[in-house]
Amino acid sequence: MTEAWKTLSSMNGKVSHTEEDAHIAKEAMEIAQEEAAQAKQEASKAEEDKKAVDDNMVLLTKHVRKLEADLAASKESCAGVKDELFRCAIARDAAVRDEKKAHEDLEKEQTRSHSLFDDINRLKGAL
Repeated sequence: MTEAWKTLSSMNGKVSHTEEDAHIAKEAMEIAQEEAAQAKQEASKAEEDKKAVDDNMVLLTKHVRKLEADLAASKESCAGVKDELFRCAIARDAAVRDEKKAHEDLEKEQTRSHSLFDDINRLKGAL
C-alpha cells in the first residue's frame, strides 16, 4: 500500500506539474494571440498607410507632369516674347533712322525754301 501511495503521490505531483505547465502554456497562447491580433492590426494600418502614400504619389506625379507642361509652355512663350522684343528693337532702330533722315530732309527743304525765298526777294528787288 505504501507503494501505491508513493505512486499516487508521484502521479499527483506530475498532474500538478502538468496543470501548471498547461496553465503557463494557456497564458503564453493568450499572449501570443494578443500579439498576433496586434500585429494584424498594425499590418492593416501599414497597408492603409501604404495605400494613402501610393494615392499621394499618383497625385504628386500628376501635379509634377502639369508643372512640367506649364514650364514648357512658359519657355515657349518666353522664346516668342524674346523674338518679338528683337523684332521691336529692329523696328525701333529703323524708326529712329527714318526719323533722323526725315529731320535731315526737312532741314534741307527748309534751307532750300529759305534760299528760294531769298532768291524771290532779290528778284522782286531787281524788278
